[in-house]
Amino acid sequence: MKKRVVCALLASALIVAAAGCSNNEKKDDNKSTTTTTAAADKGGDSTTAAQGGGDTTDAPADTTAAEEKKVPENEVSGNADAADAVVVWMWNTDVKGIIDGVLKDVDPELYNRIVYVNTGGTDFYQDKLDNIFNDPSNKLYPDIVALEADYILKYTNGSNLLNIADLGITDADYSKEYKYTIDTATNYKGELKALSWQACPGSWTIRASLAEKYLGTSDPAKVQEFFKDWDAVYETAKLVKEKSNGETLLLTGYEDIKRVWMGARQNGWHDADDNLIIDQAMLDYMDYAKKLEDEKLTYSATQWGDDWNAKKTGDYTLALPGCTWYTYWCLVEENFGDYILVDGPQPYSWGGTWLAATKGCADKDAAAKFIKYLTCDADFMAKINAMNSDYVNNTDAIETRKNEVALNNGKAILSDKQGSTLIQYYMDKVGGINGKLITAEDSAITGLFDTQVKEYVAGNKSKDDAIAAFKKNVADTYNYINVG
Repeated sequence: MKKRVVCALLASALIVAAAGCSNNEKKDDNKSTTTTTAAADKGGDSTTAAQGGGDTTDAPADTTAAEEKKVPENEVSGNADAADAVVVWMWNTDVKGIIDGVLKDVDPELYNRIVYVNTGGTDFYQDKLDNIFNDPSNKLYPDIVALEADYILKYTNGSNLLNIADLGITDADYSKEYKYTIDTATNYKGELKALSWQACPGSWTIRASLAEKYLGTSDPAKVQEFFKDWDAVYETAKLVKEKSNGETLLLTGYEDIKRVWMGARQNGWHDADDNLIIDQAMLDYMDYAKKLEDEKLTYSATQWGDDWNAKKTGDYTLALPGCTWYTYWCLVEENFGDYILVDGPQPYSWGGTWLAATKGCADKDAAAKFIKYLTCDADFMAKINAMNSDYVNNTDAIETRKNEVALNNGKAILSDKQGSTLIQYYMDKVGGINGKLITAEDSAITGLFDTQVKEYVAGNKSKDDAIAAFKKNVADTYNYINVG
């Protein structure tokens, strides 16, 4: 989930993503993986963008720059030399915020045992995690790790994590979690090894004042008609450009809609027999993206880049496809109170963060208590929402918080035209999410696909050539995937 840190940093600096092909693990013990450096058509772009959880393939990478980027030192808080230390690993401070903001008061004893390792961004998280797993005597060896949606199955299919059942956490304990979050963390053998404190259904965030000006209404139900399917979205893009004389466009760039299209898929990137699948939705996305760019219906901004961030300010852009965390962490404060939410063409999700205990965990009881607090305890999770507006993964906690107005820096995020709180809007969106589309290789394969979409949209390759290059890059990266 791309969250506070990234959204703030991008106001002033473009985060350069690192190539992610070099840290692929075996899919299981019987299959080998060929790892190659992503470059041009040999490896494409399997990238990671610094974020708070979930999505790791959205920011295009310049491989040379990424290779030259200095690896940050881990930021470690707590006493790693303590005999009862409980070591938690993450790529930013999101979980630490929960530890300091909620756990400290709920369980001071456990709080005082926590050693928090912030690896300094997702760019290097998997590499650092893989290295520490090979160093079990290291005092910073993790008891608990955080995992993002796009690579969670890489680790849950591996041999370094405990099953949730091994921690004494039962079905009843997580019965209030949304089903798709369980499906996402369930590995190929049907084993559940991680739980999430977040749910991340998608939406389209619309500037109410711009909708009133160019669509003739700011009523969310009526605005939804302009986004009800992809034909309607295209016509709306043309309408906004025409009526504003190009001063306002519908989208910052075609990348804004990628996650929406991914939500329309029927299949993940490969089947159970490791045959590559390019879902029809992704092929349609390629053509739709090119049509938008060819007709200059977006600003051609690179998602998470300076240009993208700038076009969210002022009156440049009418629609910002996002999700729960995007809504309360990535929208522009100057426009707070002028946002409404609509569903768009179909349900989708974006990101999320899961917690898992390692097989080398020094204290399974402490790890279980920590994970249960953050992902199963309704009262604890309601406190998370009260602290940071996170849409928590617990229906009981959500029920108790549904009437609370989401605030950011003390300001209401949504327009009074919304007619519902942020939680009330998202409550009925989670059921439409398919949590079984993610594969162990999602981070890299989606990145490889992104590179070829970019080439096609820019007119550098035909669609057939882009698809052929994508297949070759997948084969070069994962020798067990049959690309056809």
